[in-house]
Amino acid sequence: MLLAVLKIIGCVLLGILAFLLLALILLLFLPFRYKIRLEGDKESKYYYARADVTWLLRFLHASYALGGGEGDKGFSVRVLGIKLHRGKKAAEAEPQVPCEGESDIAKNTAIEEKKEWEAPKSENAPLALSEGSGSKGTVQSRLEEKEKTPAAEEPYSPFEKEDMGEGGLIEEKLSLWDKLKGFFGFLNNLRKKAFRIFLSLGRGVDGAIRGIKKLIGKAAFCKEFFEDPATERALRLVMGELKRLIKAILPKKCEAYLHIGMEDPALTGGILGGLSALGMVHRHSIQVKPEFEEEVLEGHIFMKGALPLYIVAIILWRLYFDKDLRPAWRRFKRGLRE
Repeated sequence: MLLAVLKIIGCVLLGILAFLLLALILLLFLPFRYKIRLEGDKESKYYYARADVTWLLRFLHASYALGGGEGDKGFSVRVLGIKLHRGKKAAEAEPQVPCEGESDIAKNTAIEEKKEWEAPKSENAPLALSEGSGSKGTVQSRLEEKEKTPAAEEPYSPFEKEDMGEGGLIEEKLSLWDKLKGFFGFLNNLRKKAFRIFLSLGRGVDGAIRGIKKLIGKAAFCKEFFEDPATERALRLVMGELKRLIKAILPKKCEAYLHIGMEDPALTGGILGGLSALGMVHRHSIQVKPEFEEEVLEGHIFMKGALPLYIVAIILWRLYFDKDLRPAWRRFKRGLRE
């Protein structure tokens, strides 16, 4: 009985391992395919961009659309044709229907607010008036009466009254000793300010000198680092693997039609020359029509390609287990910190 249970458990574990191994093989050797579509017209201000990524005969389908055109806008994910995440569609603006009794409601609200404002305060309020005062019973009338009431004059001390001059201004008489003390206080404050300015200038110069020394030290470290043979081998490996990755990602099929015309004809010629140097114009699937008399920018681009993940896995394996890359990277980070 025990052997039968262990046999069942072993079969289940073996089945799980076989399933994981099959899934890993499919993930590595079945490529992720992508399609990119771009359309635009500067004159009509129309643009549309869409990117689709599929895997395992559209078992997994992710897309992103932007701008005008057909289909959903935004990001969406499908598994076996079932949407798991829907993109946001462009919401249509719904017309706002005004309420029939909106004006009456606003009028009633205004009347109620006016009543609350004009309502007399309680008997304990200092500004409350007697009943039957008519229009003077409002808050506004009470405020006007308060403004008309002359403010109580603050009494002056007998010393201040003696010093009152013409126009009601107080003339302060300072002795010679007070004047000298104020002058020497001004000189002392001026000295402190000058000292602080010179101190800040000294700190700034000191900081600038330290920054220059640090920069010179880092420049010397970078020169020594990049001249090291191990660093050169690591950089050569990184550049080679990067070229391999770009070659794998580049589209296998590309169709495009571009109608280009800039404000400056020389700029149009320069763009056409650059595209020709890249070898794009000489392909039958890519057409570029220059316009030297008016400013035009319109066309469409369609690209299609694939990326198998085993290439990415091989590149990462080589980079991770390289004997020169990891020590060089650690040395570079340590040198920047120092």
